[in-house]
Amino acid sequence: PTDHATAEVSLEEENPGARSALDDARAKAKQLRFADAIRSCIPALKGSPRGVDVLQGICLAWEQSEHERSQQHEDELSAVMEEKELELSSERQRRAESDRRLMQIESRRDEEVRSLMSEVLGARERIDAWRKRVEDKDRELLKECRRRQDAERQVAWLNQRSSLYEASVREVSALKQHLQEARAQAQAAVTGAPARDDVARHVADFECAPLRRCGSAERVALKKKLLVKWHPDKQPCPEHAALATQVMQELQNRPEWKA
Repeated sequence: PTDHATAEVSLEEENPGARSALDDARAKAKQLRFADAIRSCIPALKGSPRGVDVLQGICLAWEQSEHERSQQHEDELSAVMEEKELELSSERQRRAESDRRLMQIESRRDEEVRSLMSEVLGARERIDAWRKRVEDKDRELLKECRRRQDAERQVAWLNQRSSLYEASVREVSALKQHLQEARAQAQAAVTGAPARDDVARHVADFECAPLRRCGSAERVALKKKLLVKWHPDKQPCPEHAALATQVMQELQNRPEWKA
Protein backbone atom coordinates (compact mmCIF):
# COMPACT_ATOMS: atom_id res chain seq x y z
CA PRO A 1 0.00 0.00 0.00
CA THR A 2 2.91 2.37 0.78
CA ASP A 3 4.55 1.68 -2.57
CA HIS A 4 1.17 2.10 -4.33
CA ALA A 5 0.57 5.47 -2.62
CA THR A 6 4.16 6.55 -3.46
CA ALA A 7 3.56 5.52 -7.09
CA GLU A 8 0.38 7.55 -7.23
CA VAL A 9 2.15 10.62 -5.77
CA SER A 10 4.98 10.37 -8.31
CA LEU A 11 2.45 9.76 -11.09
CA GLU A 12 0.45 12.82 -10.12
CA GLU A 13 3.60 14.90 -9.98
CA GLU A 14 4.60 13.89 -13.54
CA ASN A 15 1.01 14.06 -14.97
CA PRO A 16 -1.26 16.56 -13.18
CA GLY A 17 -4.45 15.15 -14.89
CA ALA A 18 -3.80 11.62 -13.59
CA ARG A 19 -5.37 12.34 -10.21
CA SER A 20 -8.65 13.36 -11.82
CA ALA A 21 -8.56 10.27 -14.08
CA LEU A 22 -7.94 7.98 -11.12
CA ASP A 23 -10.79 9.56 -9.12
CA ASP A 24 -13.12 9.03 -12.08
CA ALA A 25 -11.95 5.40 -12.33
CA ARG A 26 -12.66 4.85 -8.65
CA ALA A 27 -16.15 6.32 -9.00
CA LYS A 28 -16.93 4.06 -12.00
CA ALA A 29 -15.56 1.03 -10.13
CA LYS A 30 -17.95 1.76 -7.26
CA GLN A 31 -20.77 1.75 -9.87
CA LEU A 32 -19.53 -1.69 -11.03
CA ARG A 33 -18.56 -0.22 -14.41
CA PHE A 34 -15.19 -1.91 -14.39
CA ALA A 35 -14.42 -1.60 -18.11
CA ASP A 36 -15.07 2.17 -17.98
CA ALA A 37 -12.98 2.41 -14.80
CA ILE A 38 -9.98 0.75 -16.56
CA ARG A 39 -10.49 2.96 -19.61
CA SER A 40 -10.42 6.03 -17.29
CA CYS A 41 -7.07 4.86 -15.88
CA ILE A 42 -5.37 4.64 -19.33
CA PRO A 43 -4.51 8.36 -19.59
CA ALA A 44 -2.68 8.17 -16.25
CA LEU A 45 -0.53 5.20 -17.37
CA LYS A 46 2.98 5.34 -18.84
CA GLY A 47 4.35 2.90 -21.34
CA SER A 48 4.38 2.03 -25.01
CA PRO A 49 1.43 3.14 -27.11
CA ARG A 50 0.93 -0.44 -28.30
CA GLY A 51 0.38 -1.61 -24.70
CA VAL A 52 -2.15 1.13 -24.20
CA ASP A 53 -3.93 0.08 -27.41
CA VAL A 54 -3.97 -3.56 -26.30
CA LEU A 55 -5.38 -2.52 -22.94
CA GLN A 56 -8.08 -0.46 -24.64
CA GLY A 57 -8.89 -3.41 -26.91
CA ILE A 58 -9.16 -5.65 -23.88
CA CYS A 59 -11.49 -3.17 -22.20
CA LEU A 60 -13.60 -2.94 -25.36
CA ALA A 61 -13.76 -6.73 -25.68
CA TRP A 62 -14.64 -7.02 -22.02
CA GLU A 63 -17.37 -4.42 -22.37
CA GLN A 64 -18.72 -6.15 -25.49
CA SER A 65 -18.64 -9.50 -23.71
CA GLU A 66 -20.49 -8.02 -20.75
CA HIS A 67 -22.98 -6.47 -23.14
CA GLU A 68 -23.53 -9.80 -24.94
CA ARG A 69 -23.81 -11.63 -21.61
CA SER A 70 -26.31 -9.02 -20.41
CA GLN A 71 -28.24 -9.30 -23.67
CA GLN A 72 -28.25 -13.10 -23.42
CA HIS A 73 -29.41 -12.83 -19.85
CA GLU A 74 -32.16 -10.45 -20.91
CA ASP A 75 -33.14 -12.80 -23.77
CA GLU A 76 -33.25 -15.76 -21.40
CA LEU A 77 -35.17 -13.67 -18.90
CA SER A 78 -37.57 -12.59 -21.66
CA ALA A 79 -38.00 -16.23 -22.74
CA VAL A 80 -38.61 -17.25 -19.16
CA MET A 81 -41.04 -14.33 -18.74
CA GLU A 82 -42.86 -15.32 -21.94
CA GLU A 83 -43.03 -18.92 -20.80
CA LYS A 84 -44.25 -17.81 -17.39
CA GLU A 85 -46.72 -15.47 -19.08
CA LEU A 86 -47.97 -18.33 -21.23
CA GLU A 87 -48.26 -20.55 -18.19
CA LEU A 88 -50.01 -17.74 -16.32
CA SER A 89 -52.36 -17.18 -19.26
CA SER A 90 -53.06 -20.91 -19.47
CA GLU A 91 -53.61 -20.98 -15.73
CA ARG A 92 -55.94 -18.00 -16.04
CA GLN A 93 -57.85 -19.77 -18.82
CA ARG A 94 -58.07 -22.95 -16.76
CA ARG A 95 -59.17 -20.93 -13.76
CA ALA A 96 -61.73 -19.04 -15.86
CA GLU A 97 -62.99 -22.35 -17.27
CA SER A 98 -63.09 -23.80 -13.77
CA ASP A 99 -64.95 -20.71 -12.53
CA ARG A 100 -67.37 -20.99 -15.46
CA ARG A 101 -67.99 -24.67 -14.73
CA LEU A 102 -68.34 -23.88 -11.06
CA MET A 103 -70.88 -21.19 -11.87
CA GLN A 104 -72.76 -23.64 -14.10
CA ILE A 105 -72.72 -26.26 -11.34
CA GLU A 106 -73.89 -23.69 -8.81
CA SER A 107 -76.59 -22.53 -11.23
CA ARG A 108 -77.77 -26.11 -11.81
CA ARG A 109 -77.63 -26.73 -8.08
CA ASP A 110 -79.69 -23.61 -7.43
CA GLU A 111 -82.20 -24.71 -10.05
CA GLU A 112 -82.39 -28.18 -8.55
CA VAL A 113 -82.76 -26.69 -5.07
CA ARG A 114 -85.56 -24.42 -6.31
CA SER A 115 -87.21 -27.35 -8.06
CA LEU A 116 -86.93 -29.52 -4.95
CA MET A 117 -88.26 -26.70 -2.79
CA SER A 118 -91.18 -26.29 -5.19
CA GLU A 119 -91.87 -30.02 -5.06
CA VAL A 120 -91.61 -30.01 -1.27
CA LEU A 121 -94.00 -27.06 -1.02
CA GLY A 122 -96.40 -28.77 -3.43
CA ALA A 123 -96.21 -32.03 -1.47
CA ARG A 124 -96.74 -30.11 1.77
CA GLU A 125 -99.81 -28.40 0.29
CA ARG A 126 -101.16 -31.75 -0.93
CA ILE A 127 -100.52 -33.30 2.50
CA ASP A 128 -102.34 -30.40 4.17
CA ALA A 129 -105.24 -30.81 1.75
CA TRP A 130 -105.39 -34.58 2.38
CA ARG A 131 -105.17 -34.00 6.14
CA LYS A 132 -108.07 -31.54 5.93
CA ARG A 133 -110.09 -34.00 3.85
CA VAL A 134 -109.37 -36.78 6.35
CA GLU A 135 -110.41 -34.53 9.21
CA ASP A 136 -113.62 -33.62 7.35
CA LYS A 137 -114.29 -37.30 6.67
CA ASP A 138 -113.64 -38.13 10.32
CA ARG A 139 -116.12 -35.47 11.41
CA GLU A 140 -118.68 -36.73 8.90
CA LEU A 141 -118.11 -40.31 10.06
CA LEU A 142 -118.53 -39.25 13.68
CA LYS A 143 -121.80 -37.48 12.83
CA GLU A 144 -122.96 -40.53 10.86
CA CYS A 145 -122.10 -42.82 13.81
CA ARG A 146 -124.07 -40.58 16.14
CA ARG A 147 -127.02 -40.51 13.73
CA ARG A 148 -126.84 -44.29 13.42
CA GLN A 149 -126.76 -44.69 17.20
CA ASP A 150 -129.76 -42.38 17.50
CA ALA A 151 -131.55 -44.35 14.75
CA GLU A 152 -130.72 -47.65 16.47
CA ARG A 153 -132.04 -46.32 19.77
CA GLN A 154 -135.18 -45.11 18.01
CA VAL A 155 -135.59 -48.47 16.25
CA ALA A 156 -135.14 -50.28 19.55
CA TRP A 157 -137.72 -47.98 21.14
CA LEU A 158 -140.08 -48.56 18.20
CA ASN A 159 -139.54 -52.34 18.45
CA GLN A 160 -140.26 -52.18 22.13
CA ARG A 161 -143.39 -50.12 21.46
CA SER A 162 -144.38 -52.54 18.68
CA SER A 163 -143.90 -55.52 20.99
CA LEU A 164 -145.98 -53.80 23.63
CA TYR A 165 -148.60 -52.96 21.01
CA GLU A 166 -148.70 -56.54 19.71
CA ALA A 167 -148.96 -57.85 23.26
CA SER A 168 -151.77 -55.38 23.90
CA VAL A 169 -153.52 -56.45 20.68
CA ARG A 170 -153.21 -60.12 21.64
CA GLU A 171 -154.48 -59.38 25.12
CA VAL A 172 -157.41 -57.40 23.72
CA SER A 173 -158.19 -60.19 21.26
CA ALA A 174 -158.06 -62.78 24.07
CA LEU A 175 -160.29 -60.61 26.21
CA LYS A 176 -162.76 -60.20 23.34
CA GLN A 177 -162.77 -63.97 22.78
CA HIS A 178 -163.29 -64.60 26.49
CA LEU A 179 -166.08 -62.02 26.48
CA GLN A 180 -167.72 -63.66 23.48
CA GLU A 181 -167.42 -67.08 25.10
CA ALA A 182 -168.83 -65.72 28.33
CA ARG A 183 -171.71 -64.16 26.44
CA ALA A 184 -172.33 -67.39 24.53
CA GLN A 185 -172.24 -69.42 27.70
CA ALA A 186 -174.58 -66.96 29.36
CA GLN A 187 -176.93 -67.08 26.40
CA ALA A 188 -176.74 -70.86 26.31
CA ALA A 189 -177.50 -71.01 30.01
CA VAL A 190 -180.52 -68.80 29.44
CA THR A 191 -181.82 -70.58 26.30
CA GLY A 192 -180.60 -74.08 27.18
CA ALA A 193 -178.46 -74.38 23.98
CA PRO A 194 -175.05 -76.24 24.20
CA ALA A 195 -171.84 -74.15 24.65
CA ARG A 196 -169.52 -73.45 21.73
CA ASP A 197 -166.69 -75.49 23.30
CA ASP A 198 -168.94 -78.53 23.52
CA VAL A 199 -170.06 -78.01 19.95
CA ALA A 200 -166.43 -77.72 18.79
CA ARG A 201 -165.44 -80.90 20.64
CA HIS A 202 -168.39 -82.83 19.15
CA VAL A 203 -167.61 -81.56 15.63
CA ALA A 204 -163.94 -82.45 16.00
CA ASP A 205 -164.85 -85.92 17.22
CA PHE A 206 -167.18 -86.31 14.29
CA GLU A 207 -164.64 -85.12 11.73
CA CYS A 208 -161.83 -87.33 13.15
CA ALA A 209 -163.91 -90.49 12.92
CA PRO A 210 -162.84 -91.20 9.27
CA LEU A 211 -159.19 -90.76 10.29
CA ARG A 212 -159.46 -93.86 12.46
CA ARG A 213 -160.46 -96.02 9.52
CA CYS A 214 -158.13 -94.84 6.69
CA GLY A 215 -154.49 -95.39 5.76
CA SER A 216 -151.62 -92.94 5.95
CA ALA A 217 -152.00 -91.67 2.36
CA GLU A 218 -155.75 -91.16 2.73
CA ARG A 219 -155.22 -89.53 6.13
CA VAL A 220 -152.98 -86.82 4.53
CA ALA A 221 -155.61 -86.00 1.89
CA LEU A 222 -158.42 -85.98 4.46
CA LYS A 223 -156.47 -83.69 6.78
CA LYS A 224 -155.95 -81.22 3.89
CA LYS A 225 -159.68 -81.22 3.18
CA LEU A 226 -160.49 -80.62 6.86
CA LEU A 227 -157.96 -77.76 7.02
CA VAL A 228 -159.62 -76.10 4.03
CA LYS A 229 -163.14 -76.79 5.35
CA TRP A 230 -162.56 -75.35 8.82
CA HIS A 231 -160.15 -72.56 7.94
CA PRO A 232 -161.36 -69.37 9.75
CA ASP A 233 -160.88 -67.23 6.62
CA LYS A 234 -163.30 -69.47 4.68
CA GLN A 235 -166.19 -68.81 7.07
CA PRO A 236 -169.09 -66.45 6.21
CA CYS A 237 -169.15 -64.48 9.49
CA PRO A 238 -167.03 -63.78 12.57
CA GLU A 239 -169.08 -66.16 14.76
CA HIS A 240 -168.51 -69.03 12.34
CA ALA A 241 -164.82 -68.05 12.13
CA ALA A 242 -164.53 -68.22 15.93
CA LEU A 243 -166.22 -71.64 15.92
CA ALA A 244 -163.94 -72.82 13.09
CA THR A 245 -160.90 -71.71 15.10
CA GLN A 246 -162.03 -73.74 18.10
CA VAL A 247 -162.75 -76.74 15.84
CA MET A 248 -159.23 -76.50 14.33
CA GLN A 249 -157.72 -76.37 17.81
CA GLU A 250 -159.72 -79.43 18.87
CA LEU A 251 -158.78 -81.28 15.68
CA GLN A 252 -155.06 -80.63 16.14
CA ASN A 253 -155.26 -81.79 19.78
CA ARG A 254 -156.94 -85.10 18.88
CA PRO A 255 -154.66 -88.21 18.90
CA GLU A 256 -156.11 -89.31 15.54
CA TRP A 257 -154.81 -86.09 13.98
CA LYS A 258 -151.30 -86.57 15.38
CA ALA A 259 -151.04 -90.21 14.37
